[in-house]
Amino acid sequence: MPSLRARKKEQTHQKILRCCERLFRTQGYDETTIEQIVESAQVSRKTFFNYFSTKDAALAELGIEWLTQQGARAREGVQEHPPTSLIDGLKRFQRNQFEAIEQDREFMKLVFTRSAVFFPHGDFVGTDSDQTRLAGTKAFFGNLALLFRTAQLAGQVRSDVTAEQIAEIYVGAMLV
Repeated sequence: MPSLRARKKEQTHQKILRCCERLFRTQGYDETTIEQIVESAQVSRKTFFNYFSTKDAALAELGIEWLTQQGARAREGVQEHPPTSLIDGLKRFQRNQFEAIEQDREFMKLVFTRSAVFFPHGDFVGTDSDQTRLAGTKAFFGNLALLFRTAQLAGQVRSDVTAEQIAEIYVGAMLV
């Protein structure tokens, strides 16, 4: 069990993150200031910056959180209803991703276009976005790798390449 100090730190971290999410959703990302976030979370500016280097970092963490939640849903779906084939699994995976994005379209548009979770751009290039992007990439590819690992175990996909590598190749082919 984590120490009291560790639990308090995590509570503060989550409190700030939830305030960021609420403010980004209700008044918009650009309109939300650090001052509003710290006031809403009832913490100091210094405390905010102890947890997040920028407002962008908080948004990126929200994106990673979403990807992690999608991964949990994907694993549950595969366990409850194993795909009949790799193609079936990929179709369900894509459909579920699109439906999840559609359910929260405006916020996901913000995450996809303004955070460093998916692609470095603008002010994010050369900053701590590399670590953020790596965390987002691991979450996303981990979700896909689960499907490929299942297909490998069923003999539908070659097993001399890792499921993670196959997931990366699959996404790379989609982006070309």
